[in-house]
Amino acid sequence: MSKSKEERLLDKAADRVIREKEREEEKEAEEFAEIIQKCKNLSFPKRGEIIEVKVVQTTKEGILLDIGAKSEGFMPWDEFNGNKEEALPLGKTLKVYVLPKSQGNHILLSKKEADFRLEWTKFEEAFKYSKPIVVRVEKMVKGGFLTRLDSLDAFLPASHISLTRRENLKKFIGEKISVRVIELNKKSRNIVLSRKILLLEEKEERRKKILDSLEEGQIVTGKVNSITKFGIFVDLGGIDGLVYPENLSWGWIKDPGYLISKGDKLKLKVLKLDREKGKISLGLKQT
Repeated sequence: MSKSKEERLLDKAADRVIREKEREEEKEAEEFAEIIQKCKNLSFPKRGEIIEVKVVQTTKEGILLDIGAKSEGFMPWDEFNGNKEEALPLGKTLKVYVLPKSQGNHILLSKKEADFRLEWTKFEEAFKYSKPIVVRVEKMVKGGFLTRLDSLDAFLPASHISLTRRENLKKFIGEKISVRVIELNKKSRNIVLSRKILLLEEKEERRKKILDSLEEGQIVTGKVNSITKFGIFVDLGGIDGLVYPENLSWGWIKDPGYLISKGDKLKLKVLKLDREKGKISLGLKQT
């Protein structure tokens, strides 16, 4: 027996209600599965890790921090590595180190240790890959200078800040300089730097570049660096060439100092070039 129109309408309405309920149940199941997955993904911070946290509250003793996983950590003020009076608004993000100890129900955290480890990594990479690193010269100390990168101190020996001892070393105080890390000891937190090595490397690069650009017979200009009985040394812009006495003048010269003075600028001819040994023989009388 066929159903009446009213019965058919009721059946359709019932089917619609059933389908809507099934969709709601499927949606609830998906949302529940998502929550379960998020809970599975929550990982409690491990000791020795550097994690990102948010300020929850500041107290006289320290700072309460949200470490995720619906938990809080505590950082005493002496682990803050900053001014205690510094404004720390709620929600401010910090990077902290998880200390291998706890206080009550809270794990202990340290910004001071996190800063040290993150900054140490910069020196470590510079040391490993022989890359220059920029530091600020803070002050003179016994035997050299105290330099700083962010909050980490490093020692720069006085003998490694310049190529010449006659330079006024006090002028470097307050300056930012590029240096090479030559010694690194994490256990003692000892870092030793050298600017001199970088300067020598730059000097060698200039020397090689100039040497590669020279040809025998070429006319060059240089500045007299020093005068000896066996000739004069002329700076060609990063490499020295030598003018023997017999190549100074067509006449006989007893002492080159009678003819040339230190600091004189001369036009010279490249007589002989030994690229392997880096030797350049120059002539004044040939120009």
